[in-house]
Amino acid sequence: MTKGIVVSIIKNKYDSISTNELPGLLKVLNIEVIETFIFEREPTPKYLIGSGKVVELNDIIKNKEIQIVVFNNSLSGKQIRNLENVWGIDVVDRSFIILQIFAQNAKTHLSMLEVDLALKRYMLPRLGGNQIYSSLSRQGGGYYAKGPGETKLETDQRVILRDIYSIKKKIESLKTKNQASISNRKRTETPIVSLVGYTNAGKSSLFNSISEHFNKSQLVETKNQYFTTLGTKYASIKGNAKIKPFILVDSVGFISNIPTELIDSFYSTLDSVKEADLILYIENGSLDETISNIHRKVSFDIINQISETKTQIIIVKTHKDLIKYFDNDTIYISNTTKEGISELIDLINFYITNNEKIYEIVVSIIDYKMISFIKSNFRILNEVSNIKTITFRLSLTDKQVGLIEKMQKK
Repeated sequence: MTKGIVVSIIKNKYDSISTNELPGLLKVLNIEVIETFIFEREPTPKYLIGSGKVVELNDIIKNKEIQIVVFNNSLSGKQIRNLENVWGIDVVDRSFIILQIFAQNAKTHLSMLEVDLALKRYMLPRLGGNQIYSSLSRQGGGYYAKGPGETKLETDQRVILRDIYSIKKKIESLKTKNQASISNRKRTETPIVSLVGYTNAGKSSLFNSISEHFNKSQLVETKNQYFTTLGTKYASIKGNAKIKPFILVDSVGFISNIPTELIDSFYSTLDSVKEADLILYIENGSLDETISNIHRKVSFDIINQISETKTQIIIVKTHKDLIKYFDNDTIYISNTTKEGISELIDLINFYITNNEKIYEIVVSIIDYKMISFIKSNFRILNEVSNIKTITFRLSLTDKQVGLIEKMQKK
């Protein structure tokens, strides 16, 4: 692993939390944190930290053969250049690290474009930096991720601005297509249940637990690290006579101090939250209560920014087997033992069916189009057939009744 040190100027408890997160972020990029240096002081324009501390850290860097210094605070191109000239090794900041993780994990065309855009926005004011840009252009492994970092970065501002404009146009086109896809899902009133939460809280594991409960194969990769999910993942849960069908959505995890360059692309992955009929806020039950509360505040601030309506939110804590104290406003589950999963699914069903009524629809046995439409889109409580008709007993919203009536008139 690459040997690194973390440097952080702290002004409040949120800075402390984000500093504590950094070793976990760096581990994703195969960087081992040898030491962390915390300073409670005002930043300086030349080095961010004082010149005396720069000299002290230089001795540590040489003695411990450190290969990279990571600042939890944002660095300007000038500060990067000044620090690299003194220390002779790569100097990066938190934004750069998160960008590299996003680039490493981006799998869909849209997420790769958005990371590319964010990286170019990050580069633009830092064109005076030194080693970081030759490092960014390296190919292959190490802690420098693939994707956007593989482009040739020794370019002028005009070329970067042209690239930014081109990428933005491509992103707008793809987002328009994705929005149309979400609208199609809403057409038949199939509820959308969105999983949200701080990164590495267990969202993807819960996505898999719910999918597996209905014997589905639409599973997502899970790892014990940050940002394993970037693009939005969907699973169509067909349900059964007891459980209404719904769309389950897993999206990127939240984190504090999101790089400015990533905010637009980060929020764009959360479009499903805007469309959600129900939000499950997933919380890592094994964390200290103080940290959990800070994570919850960060997450709910983001939810309130992107959600225009007051969508119902269920708080779900993972690692039930490790929790000693419980409260009545939270659902507790274990993705390992599957304890609590059935109860959570019942609660989901309660919320997504609370505006439905029971109807009986009689369909001709030869009306294959209507039969297929009903079986594909609605929850069938019971069906009885004879040689001429099928009688479906359905649980429907008023809008779904209107859709069926419209089909019957065709």
